[in-house]
Amino acid sequence: MKKASRILLTVGGVIDMVCGITLFISAFYVLIAAIVFFSTGGGVSIFYTYYPEVDSAEEGAAMAMTICGIVYAFAGLLCAGLGVLAIIASRKSFAARDNAKKGDYITVIVLNAICDCPPAIIGAIFGLITYNKENPENK
Repeated sequence: MKKASRILLTVGGVIDMVCGITLFISAFYVLIAAIVFFSTGGGVSIFYTYYPEVDSAEEGAAMAMTICGIVYAFAGLLCAGLGVLAIIASRKSFAARDNAKKGDYITVIVLNAICDCPPAIIGAIFGLITYNKENPENK
């Protein structure tokens, strides 16, 4: 079971690493889209028909672009934060594979439950089981 734990923690660490890199790339593109929304103010005049207090279609479009820019900026920052969390989960998975400490296994379970990586969670559970079998005084 120790070998299965090492294999699953390695697979989970690689998956977390790929997920983190993908989230960083996604955050980059979404933040660029947010900058484009903030910098352009025309093209969409939908708010002019729904919000009569807006004086012109250009002001309504500028308001719509600003709102879209805020939403995209929030989504980009969220992707960047989740990317950092996935990279941390990857490093902890590799550390738990090498160190075989109870605290590392628990950290891997929590971080990978947030990052949604089942191989690392199962590997950490197997690691906890073998850790408790090897160290009966820690039960």
